[in-house]
Amino acid sequence: MKIKRHRRVKKALNFYKNNFNFRTPYQVLVDSTFCHEALKCKLNIMEQMPKYLEDPNVRLYTTPCVIMETEGLGPKAYGAMRVVKQFKVRKCGHEKNSTISAEECILSMVKDSNPEHLMVATTDPQLSSKIRTLNFRYMRMWY
Repeated sequence: MKIKRHRRVKKALNFYKNNFNFRTPYQVLVDSTFCHEALKCKLNIMEQMPKYLEDPNVRLYTTPCVIMETEGLGPKAYGAMRVVKQFKVRKCGHEKNSTISAEECILSMVKDSNPEHLMVATTDPQLSSKIRTLNFRYMRMWY
């Protein structure tokens, strides 16, 4: 990892450790868009994530909603679907009969000040901005 990126990651992790009580082993919720981009760049998420977060015991999770949405995309997302299915499945509490998007599912898991201290790995800009606004609201209440 490049030195600037390493410093930026270390600084962000220390911020979340000190202010929000994130602890090791980190729990990362992986989205299908992240898996698709990793596949395009030929990166193995299970190898690289522990190196990136400097924690050999990183736990990578996905949700049933993410898997169902990826399966519904068809053959263009076959590789991402195979990658997503490698991770442990974390129950999200949604019924199988209801159709909920992966974005809404992930947002429901990290809302209410993220009590399980989940990190989200995604490349979707809309989802990232929504998660940031959730964190900003919580930070404003916290300070």
